[in-house]
Amino acid sequence: MLKAKSKAIGGRPRVDRKVPPMSRVVVSNLVSVDGFFEGPNGELDWHVVEEEFFDYAKALLRSAGSLLFGRRTYEHMATHWPAAPSDEIADRMNALPKIVSSLLRAGLIDEYRMIVNPVILGRGKPQFRDIPERIGLRLTKTKTKTLRSGVIILYYEIDGREAGNG
Repeated sequence: MLKAKSKAIGGRPRVDRKVPPMSRVVVSNLVSVDGFFEGPNGELDWHVVEEEFFDYAKALLRSAGSLLFGRRTYEHMATHWPAAPSDEIADRMNALPKIVSSLLRAGLIDEYRMIVNPVILGRGKPQFRDIPERIGLRLTKTKTKTLRSGVIILYYEIDGREAGNG
């Protein structure tokens, strides 16, 4: 916890109060090897989701205080999760507060987790498009994980160099 110091007001002494640290903003998305997050007709049937992936998803959701979606992803999730059978993932997806925004362009993302599925789609909707400038990333090798299914979870943090110079 950070301490915030208040100035003396009206002769009263300063008070130290604890301010919670700001939460990290993490993007975690499934993509194909060629960088698409869905097929050309919106299909997601190529996602490899098995027990190790579910373990990752459960741990991620347990650590989340809210979920951030772009508009289209939110619309897809809003139709799927309320009707999904009750389990730890569905219950957490439905219970967490949702924020619909595009923080990528605002430069507010702290970490990207790219869950690369072992498939090449050839065409579809790209994970990233209309990005105004390059975003430098640094692979966090100690976190990166290969699942038995061939899915690779890549953890990237912002490089810290100015955008466009990476």
